[in-house]
Amino acid sequence: LGRLRCDRVTTQEEANTALRRLGEVDESDARLDAAIKTDDGFFATFFVSSWSGHLVRAAALLGLRPNAVTGVSVGLAVLAAVWFSAGTRPALVTGAVLVYLSFVLDCVDGQLARYTRLFSPLGAWLDATFDRVKEYVVYVGLALGYPGEGIWPTAVGVLILQTLRHTVDFSYVGARADAERAGHAWAG
Repeated sequence: LGRLRCDRVTTQEEANTALRRLGEVDESDARLDAAIKTDDGFFATFFVSSWSGHLVRAAALLGLRPNAVTGVSVGLAVLAAVWFSAGTRPALVTGAVLVYLSFVLDCVDGQLARYTRLFSPLGAWLDATFDRVKEYVVYVGLALGYPGEGIWPTAVGVLILQTLRHTVDFSYVGARADAERAGHAWAG
């Protein structure tokens, strides 16, 4: 079971061996492995989760809670939007780096929650809500920094499209969960 051990024992010798092997497991490493999703999309898997475990451990050692990491992630996205609004090449590059770091911390907050087992309904709501807020703030920053005319209809259209996409995604997930609780076959 990954780094965890699971053995069926029938003799005292097998029990002793199982206990010895259990003692070899680093529980912190096993919890960290379990906290990091391995199928979170190409970019998140290879450009975030490949190294975010170091941030999770550091955050846990510092006593940070997942909601605090979410707050820092939002702050970085707001800073990115401010840089984007300048519209210059260096500002756009700086904004892109800040968006990337914001995304990394967006992944780390969930990983930290799973690693430390600090889950809360408020944390889930904050994570989902501020993911959208960050997107919208970044789009507004990009639109403000656009050098030409007439970008606002496109920007508003993108915001509406994103809102509809997320509404459908959340509605579908909720409907599947309801169907699963009711025992409907299509939910699985």
